[in-house]
Amino acid sequence: MLDQVQGFVLSITPIFTCLYLASLGNSIVEKSGILNLAIDGAYTLGTAMAFIAVASVRNPTLALIITSFLIGLLGILIAFLTTKLPISHGAVGLSTQFVGYGLASFLAYPVSIKVRNEGVPLNTYLPVTEVVLSYLIISLLIGVITHVLMYRSRLGVAIRAVGENPAVASSLGTNVLGVRVIAAFMGYILIGVASSLYILLYTKNWQEGAGMGYGWISFAISISAGRHPLVGMVTSLIFASLIRYAYVLQDILISYGINVSNYAVIAMPFIAAIIIPLTASVIPQMRRRFTPPKHLGKIFFSEERSV
Repeated sequence: MLDQVQGFVLSITPIFTCLYLASLGNSIVEKSGILNLAIDGAYTLGTAMAFIAVASVRNPTLALIITSFLIGLLGILIAFLTTKLPISHGAVGLSTQFVGYGLASFLAYPVSIKVRNEGVPLNTYLPVTEVVLSYLIISLLIGVITHVLMYRSRLGVAIRAVGENPAVASSLGTNVLGVRVIAAFMGYILIGVASSLYILLYTKNWQEGAGMGYGWISFAISISAGRHPLVGMVTSLIFASLIRYAYVLQDILISYGINVSNYAVIAMPFIAAIIIPLTASVIPQMRRRFTPPKHLGKIFFSEERSV
């Protein structure tokens, strides 16, 4: 029994980590009022950059740091555009998403050809018990720290205040742009870490479209958890299990005479990404508890720009 539990934990941890950290990052960003529609493009770009970095520096930890910092800078850009300029959050997010898709292919494809033709070694993290469990523990600790930061610190209060009503927060002396820049930088660093681990800990290699869709799954995890760091642990486990054991579930359904195609199995996590947040929004108790920030996605006009 103990061996089965250990086997389950070891098999689920890489994908759990990739989803949970990205959902944490999204929660921080959206708590500040920024509608984070760029998440999937950032995630896809992060996987490409991690692949390029590890092929260049041959050190997975250094590749993770470089990628996370660069994706964090992308978050700063998004915070600036959506706060300082009267630009729609949706327009900024979706345009950034498609730019991320394009850059990922443009930058990583030539490197993948070089890696394949020249036999460049990719020094990713070894899939040993100590490494996998270390990242599980680190991810859970980051979740607890994020919870304390968001609900027990002055910075967390400022982030949530800006997300609820930036005009009032600004009138009380809060620098709305500064707070959003900090929130977006922290959130996108976590998205960068998650997308890096997708390559360095989970798939171990890059191919066209790597990571695409996992940002949206992380987005759904964040929404279905009410953007709460601790609840997100549970929803991340559900989605990670669906991805990791989808074919096992297919075999079980077939054994009961229910034919499920491979395409349906592949789509299962994405279907859940639609159903679970919708279910959470329908249940009154969950809707009240997990209501989004009141100013999420709305354009903020400071006093000096509204005159």
